[in-house]
Amino acid sequence: MKTKLERLLRDGTCCGWAEIPRDAAWLLVGNDEISCRDYYADDVLETSFYFAHGVHIKTVCNFISGDVQYYIQDINA
Repeated sequence: MKTKLERLLRDGTCCGWAEIPRDAAWLLVGNDEISCRDYYADDVLETSFYFAHGVHIKTVCNFISGDVQYYIQDINA
């Protein structure tokens, strides 16, 4: 069983991701469920990973605050 820190590092939460606006993420992902590659949820967060238009996109939903954040993988990191 991986620790939470190992999962965060694997998911790129600590490095290699740049936050993008919701509209940009929606343009990249669209309404295409085929682009969804992975999914992780716990008591506080739900994280979805997508691959569309040649880039990796991550959506993080915080259940406590209700915030949704969108990230794109930084190819320069």
